Amino acid sequence: MNDELILHAVTLEGADFSGARPRYLDIGVGSTLTRCDFSGIRPVGPPTFGSGAEPTTYVECTFDHMSIKGGGAGRANFVRCSFLGVVIKDYRFIDSQFTDCRFSGDLAAVIFTARPSFGFALRERNAFIGNDFSAARLRDVDFRGGIDLRLQRLPVGPEYIVVPSAERVLLKAWRTISARSNDEDRKRAQTKLEVLERLVEEGQSDIFLTRSFLAGGLSVEWASTFVGLFCDEP
Repeated sequence: MNDELILHAVTLEGADFSGARPRYLDIGVGSTLTRCDFSGIRPVGPPTFGSGAEPTTYVECTFDHMSIKGGGAGRANFVRCSFLGVVIKDYRFIDSQFTDCRFSGDLAAVIFTARPSFGFALRERNAFIGNDFSAARLRDVDFRGGIDLRLQRLPVGPEYIVVPSAERVLLKAWRTISARSNDEDRKRAQTKLEVLERLVEEGQSDIFLTRSFLAGGLSVEWASTFVGLFCDEP
């Protein structure tokens, strides 16, 4: 195991870092990496892929079977990169851009957003176009800040729900649950609606959801009714 892998202000093509197990991973400061291989990389601590003020760009790089947990990517641009068979947990891509990237594996508690963090003066929007998540398992994954879900390939199945024009759907949901008895189920449903409202307020007009999120913590009767508000069939 290497103690650290630090790449700052470098331009690399075809470099092979596959299988690395660094305790500390920090890439950035305006680096450009083209067709580099990070397959199977498993940093011990939270990794950074775009440290520093100037964005770091990855073009056609491979991150297959990467396993990372905790922290945030920083200011990174990923173009036609491969993230197949990955495990990404508790991770934030707040100032990152993704274009034509492919994902499979397990993503849990991950944030993607089209709205950069406050104070990022280099751009007003993060590009997020043409990415393929269709083979990935997404759990508690947020698409925020105005990401156009129509320009992505999302997983399809009974667990996943895409809610177009979410503001209208949320208004209907509020009316429905307000008419129900004021019990613990209603309070839990209200909390879920408040979370979704914040996404809309931050510019996310179409929302990606899971049935597990909607039904979690609710009684069977309430879960069926609540999930049904967001899809054609509960």
